[in-house]
Parts: sequence; C-alpha cells; structure tokens
Amino acid sequence: MGRKRARSRKHFFLHLACLGAVLLNLDGCVTYPEKKEMESALSNAGRYLSGEDFQSALIENDRIRKSPDSLGTLALFQRGLIYAHPNNPDRDYSKAQDQFRKVLEQSPAGEPAGQAKVLIVLLARLMELENEKIALREKTGLLEKTVVRQKTKIEDQNKIVRRLDGDAKKDRTTIEELEQQLNTLKDQIEKLKNIDLQIENVKRQPAPPVKTLP
Repeated sequence: MGRKRARSRKHFFLHLACLGAVLLNLDGCVTYPEKKEMESALSNAGRYLSGEDFQSALIENDRIRKSPDSLGTLALFQRGLIYAHPNNPDRDYSKAQDQFRKVLEQSPAGEPAGQAKVLIVLLARLMELENEKIALREKTGLLEKTVVRQKTKIEDQNKIVRRLDGDAKKDRTTIEELEQQLNTLKDQIEKLKNIDLQIENVKRQPAPPVKTLP
C-alpha cells in the first residue's frame, strides 16, 4: 500500500513537471532580448527534472526564477516541483511550499496558481505524515530498547534462579551426606553401648570359688 502511494505521488509530480513545460508555451508577453535564453533555461530545467537530475535542474532554474514576468512565475513553480519531488534526496517540502506561495503572490490569477494552491495543501499533509512517521519511529525505538532491557533483566534473573537452584542442590547433597554420617555415628554409638553393657555384666557376675588342693 505504501509503495502504491509512493508511485502515485511520483507520477503526480512528474505530471506537474510536464505542466511547467506546457505553460511555457502559453507565455507570449515577454519582450526583453533574453527571452529565448530564459525559455531555453526553463525548458532545460524541465528536462533535467523529468530525468531526476535535480542539481542541474536547480542550476538552470536559478537563471530565470527572479524574472519579474510570467517566466519567473513558471520558474518558481518549477523550483517548487524540484524541492517536492519524492525521488529528490535533498527534497524539502517547506522550501517547496515557499516557492508555491511566491507563485500565488506574483500571479494569483495565473495559470499555475490553481496547481500551486493544491500543492501547498498536499505538502502540508505530507509534512504531517512525515512528522507522524518520525514520532512513530522514535516510539518504536524506545519500545525496542525497553524490550531489550526487559529481556536482559529476565536473563539476569534466570541466571540468579539457576545459580540458586544449583546451590540448593549442593546443599541437599551436603545434608544427605551429613545425615549418612550421623546415622553411621549413631550405629557406632549403639555398638559401643552394647560393648559397655557386656563389660558391666561380666563385672557383676560372682567370681568362681577357688578350689583348694588336697
């Protein structure tokens, strides 16, 4: 779904780039000697934009964007498309909006004004989505860190439990050995008691009479 939206945005901006070239042909009121050069620069910038050579498009666009006539308005509109292009690694939606606002200031009733209004609203929504995406990534990062900490804590607790269980087993073994030793001592004591009783019994018996020789 995200890819489909990305492709739709890409196609939308490409169509708008082509619009700049079409609008160029509608301009018929520029009379200064550099008109052909300006038209060529705007056309070149449009081709660079279509080929996604954004730096070259900006360089060509710089030659005409300050022109006070409709060519300058088209250049501003085109510059907005360059900054807003989804494949531009240096895209800047805020700068793109600024260019489209300048289009409205210079030519509020001109041909690109309607598209500029739409793009200003669209870019505002895109910036909202970008901010939401950034916030979501930050939240996800915090959750992942929390999960890692909890896993580490659980592993530490399991180690403690295993160690205590091992100690308990050793203690049980020691207790069993001590009980065996105690039972052995009890048996030995009983045997000694029996020997003592036998000795006492022997002592208590009367001595046999002494026989006299005839």
